[in-house]
Formats: sequence, C-alpha cells, structure tokens
Amino acid sequence: MRMLIRISLLMAITAAGCSTSDEPDPVVAPAWESYFGACRITGIALDDPGARIFAAADDAGFRYFNGTSWAYFLRENSAIPSNRVRDAALDSKGVCWIATDRGISLFNGSSFAAMTYESTGGGLPSNDVRCVFRDATGLMWAGTSQGAARYSGSSWSVFTQASGMASNSVSCIGQDRSATANMWFGHDGAGLSMMDVLGAFHLYGTSSGLSDGSVNGIAFDSSNIGWFATDNGLDSFNGTAFTQYLTSNSSLPHDSVRDVSVDPADTVWIATAAGFASLNLGMWNIYTASSGLNSNDTLCCLAVTSAASWVGSARGINRLNASGWTGNTLNNALLPSNAVNAVCVDSAGREWLGTEAGLSRRSGSAWAEWTPATSALSEAHCRSLHVDENGVAWVGTLAGLNKFDGSGWAAFTTSNSGIPSDIVTGIAQDASGNLWLATANGVSRFNRVSAFTNHGVAEGLSSLAVNCIGVDSQGRVWAGTTQKLFKLDGAVWTSYGVADGIPSDSVLSLDFGTGTVWVATPSGAAAFDGSAWTKHDAASGALPSNDARSVGVADTGEVYVATAQGLAVRFGSTWTVKNTLNSGLLSDNLKSVSAPAGRKEVYIGTNGCGAQIYRPEHLFAGN
Repeated sequence: MRMLIRISLLMAITAAGCSTSDEPDPVVAPAWESYFGACRITGIALDDPGARIFAAADDAGFRYFNGTSWAYFLRENSAIPSNRVRDAALDSKGVCWIATDRGISLFNGSSFAAMTYESTGGGLPSNDVRCVFRDATGLMWAGTSQGAARYSGSSWSVFTQASGMASNSVSCIGQDRSATANMWFGHDGAGLSMMDVLGAFHLYGTSSGLSDGSVNGIAFDSSNIGWFATDNGLDSFNGTAFTQYLTSNSSLPHDSVRDVSVDPADTVWIATAAGFASLNLGMWNIYTASSGLNSNDTLCCLAVTSAASWVGSARGINRLNASGWTGNTLNNALLPSNAVNAVCVDSAGREWLGTEAGLSRRSGSAWAEWTPATSALSEAHCRSLHVDENGVAWVGTLAGLNKFDGSGWAAFTTSNSGIPSDIVTGIAQDASGNLWLATANGVSRFNRVSAFTNHGVAEGLSSLAVNCIGVDSQGRVWAGTTQKLFKLDGAVWTSYGVADGIPSDSVLSLDFGTGTVWVATPSGAAAFDGSAWTKHDAASGALPSNDARSVGVADTGEVYVATAQGLAVRFGSTWTVKNTLNSGLLSDNLKSVSAPAGRKEVYIGTNGCGAQIYRPEHLFAGN
C-alpha cells in the first residue's frame, strides 16, 4: 500500500528558507501553492559521512536531506535562482554547488548564494549550467552551454571551442587517474575533449570509435580505464581504443545510457533508460522495478562503496545496499505525472487532476491516485475531466470515456457503446444534465446512461478533430476544432475562423465570460461578444507568447491564459504576465488553466512541473 504524503511548499519558512515535512499549515493562504508528483532526479551529491544528501530534481527544484528529514527548495520558497536544476556537487568545504539554467547556486545547508555570468564578470561563461564537478585538487568546475570554467577560489579560467575543445556545449566533466590527472569533458553531439596538464586538448568522437557523440557521464577506474555514458551505448577507453557495450553485444539494459560511476572496487555502475546495471570483471547485474527500483527510467548514479550505490530516476531517488533497495519519490503530492492536462474542483471542494499518467484527487490533506496499473481506468493519458452534481467523475482518455462513482470504474468505448471515438479531449455538461464530449471524431451528447447522439459532417460539423467543448449560459454548445470554432444553437452549427477574426482556425481551449466566449489558439487568444472578435496576443502586449494553450474565465471577470511562456492575467482591461522570474510560478511551460465557478483560486497545470494554485493578490488581500 502506498503512503499518501502532502507537504505544503509554502508553509512557514524556516531559518533555512525551506519547508519541511513536519511544519504546520500556514494560517494565511499563500499566493502560490504547488503540487508535484514523483520528480526526476538528475544529480546526486553526498557529504563524506553520507548523512546529508543533495539532489537535483530537474524541473522541480532542489532536494536536501539533513540526516533527519527532506527539504524542498524552489524559487517560490527560497533564493534558488531557478527550478530547473541539472546537477549538484560538494566543494571541499561542504558547500553544495547547484547547476541551474540561471547560474550556479551555492547552498551551505541553511542559505543560498548566487554565482552567475553577471556576478562573476563573465568568469562563468554562461548562466546555462549543465554540470558541476570537483577535481582531485579540490577546484570546482562548471560545464555550460558556452564552455567549461574552473574556479580557483578567487578567479575563473574559461575553456571553449576557441581554446581547442570539440564544442562549447559541455554536458559532463570527469578527471582521469593518470599521473597528470587530465580533465575530460563530454559534449552534446561532439564527443569528448581531454585537456592534458599543459592545457592542450585531444578530441575523441565517433570516428575515434566512440559509440555516440552525445556524452552524458564520465568515470575512471583504478587502472585509468575511462567509462563513458552516451546516447547510444556505454564505452570504455584504455588510452588507445574504445570498446563499445551495447544491448546487441552485452547485457546492457538499454542503449540510452544516462550516467556512469565507478566504486572503489572498480565495479562500474550504469544508469540507463530501462534499468540500472553494474559490471565487474565481465559479470553483469541488472536492476529494474522488479528488483526494487522505483522506476526503470534511471537518470544518474553515484557509487559510494561496493555495497552502496545511489540512483536517481524519473520517480525519485534509490539506494542499493547490502539489504537491497530503498527508495524515496521526493514528492509532495500523489501525482502519477507532473504533466497536468486538466484540473477541476467538485462541489465538495475536492481537487481532481488529470495527468499524462493517470488521475489524482486531493481532499483536504489526503491524496488518492488512479492509474491503469492500480485501477480499472482504461488508459493513462487523462486529457479531460468533469465531476457532476452527484460527485461522479468523468475522465476523457485516449481509450474512451471513464466514469468513476467513488467505488468502481466503467469505460465507454467504441467497442461497447455509441461514442464516436475513443479519444475524448473535452467534457461539458448542459442544464439538462447531458454531457457533451469533444472527441477525435466529432461531438457527442451523452445522457450519462447509455445513449450517445453524435454530431459529424452530416450534422454540419465540417471538422471532426475536436479539441475542446463548452456550454454557455444560453445552452449553446461551442466546439473548438483543429479547423474552426463551431457553435450549436438549436439544431444548426455555425462556424468561426480566421476570416471572422479568430487568430487561428485551430482552437485549443474555450471558456465563457458575461456575454463573451474566450478562445486560446496557437496564434494568441481572442474574445467574441456576439458580433465581433477582439484579438489578444504578444504583439499587443497582452500575452507573453502567442502559443496560448488554455483559457479560464473567473466568476469575478478575470481572464487567465496559459501559454508556453507564462500565465497572462486580464483584470478589467489590463493585462499582466506571471512567469518564473516575477512570481511563484514553477514553470513558464503551461498546459492548462482553470477558474472554477464559485472559487477565487485559479488552478494551473504545467508541462512537467506539476500543478499550482494561484490566489490572485487583489482577491485575497487581507485574507
């Protein structure tokens, strides 16, 4: 049985500037509250005793275990510059260097300090930092999109393609065990660069025998054999020639190798896209979910001893020791995926979240989760959601419409019902209690029992690929398709397209204001007052990006547009933008936004960073 965990990220802030699992909920509701499921761990660092653990959580910030409990650091609750954290390494003083896409953050266990291109006067060649590394002399290195940099403690030395490197894009750094302790740099597509003690570079690519030019990890054993993780296999290098280990010629679980580490006994540990492996003296051991890993999708590894290895995966962190595997998903919500397609709130105040890997529900502090592996949900990709007046949840997936009444599931598919397609992208309910479904093969009206009335070309719907659907206050049905917006008034469908004033014929989302229908399209947002369309886009300053994915309209009149570069908010006639730089938004890459009737909160689904509640400041001031 899985334990349900919820940790509010915006609890009372401790002296360390973080929220921990044993703090009480705040009395004052925060402006932003975040839910993220099992996070991707892309880098792990340990202090020498191994009591403290530092973990890079990809797009979900930074995780820290102080020996007793885990803490969660994001831009919304700490001074970390970005939630996109790629790697972590400890310096000789025990300070953790954190690689982000907005520079390096130095964490001493209680506070953060920034190290950026600007603050170093260009000593750090780019704020886009991909990796960090401590060499044998204790000097710290950073790999960036614009070269590698070495920090002496007071000054920087920069190494780029102009210095002799194969590429400026540095994805990983290592050091060999030769007498000269040469530095090695892995690149994205350009192979390897080795810098010798004189500062000269020696380049190795696929023409040298390297299995692939994209190198993800570097390690050396006590015999100075180099081991390299690439996008197409594991390679060893004896100083003269490369040996390739592939699924076709070895027991490697997958050719996509994400990281490699070597323990003191010269066992090579390998993280791949389909499991974790160890190799010693030609003997392979393979570890997968059936062995105790929390995910086969492993991303990084750190070998400590021959009996202990740490593995970061798509679902958190794992440790292998003499007694087997232990794992921690490092989540604060029971979300099967951090890609959130839809959020709705039922009449009891329960929050339902449809993700790319299943359905979640939060009721107070309790979470529940349903996936095809743990329930009768017909398919994992939950694209649309609706909860009716009886508390019954209706879930649109790529394999039919699912009904959950609180105790059991039922699925309506093309094989057992009259639904026109198994792909259900939108759900709305009319005043008579009928559900209107947006599908990949037209619109369907469903009486919630067994009768489907379908609308296609013959009924006047000239485009059958329907993205979204809604019912306005007058009972008219609106359907956004890939080729136009359609309105059903009585028995007649009317279409609206670019020629009528919509920014794009492809309508991805729609919602209703007072006498107005709002749409989100790949070319901006627009509003229709019954007679004319008004466009709102990046050129007019309304949106941060024309790539508008979703629109929500609040009871109080505010309009929210989720885009690829942040959230646009319209209050009155004024637009403002919320993004990761000026607010607590976890990611600018948004998928959905919902402003449920009767609530002041706004629910935001991101494309990889979970879901958030936004409480607009002007509505919650003084609360």
